[in-house]
Amino acid sequence: MRHHHFGLWALLAALVSAPAHAQSGGAVAVGRVTVTILKPITVEAKTEMDFGSVTPSSSQSGSVTLDFADGHRHCSAGMTCLGPHSLADFVIRASNGVVLVSYHNLQNLTGPGAPMQIELDTEGGAPATVSITDQQAVVRFGATLTVPQGQVPGVYSGSFAIEVAYQ
Repeated sequence: MRHHHFGLWALLAALVSAPAHAQSGGAVAVGRVTVTILKPITVEAKTEMDFGSVTPSSSQSGSVTLDFADGHRHCSAGMTCLGPHSLADFVIRASNGVVLVSYHNLQNLTGPGAPMQIELDTEGGAPATVSITDQQAVVRFGATLTVPQGQVPGVYSGSFAIEVAYQ
């Protein structure tokens, strides 16, 4: 009897460990699996946006534009722009490829008077598609500031955030 059970156990072990075979007329395919590990994205605010000093018109509202494309500051009729200005530059470090830069394009600057609105802009608009080469890219933001007639003099400030994700 003992010898008989050994044979049964051997047959069961062979059935369990034997690979399954396709039935007659079946097919077998093998698929590959891969993964690419990307570098974590980091973003650094390199240069802060600064419109400089602005003397508004006493008779009408106006605007000041920091042009992301050429880096220049443009003042509307009746306004005077003085002193240095700068656009906002962000350095993105990531694996080579494409990232998506999202941001809210309307922001407020607050100070001693009523808040003033700025409309941010960058190449490609919101959201912007940015190509990363040599594991980094610089994204430059410009904006248009609307200055209402009779705006209270003083320093106005605000901030804005960008979010960067692989596309």
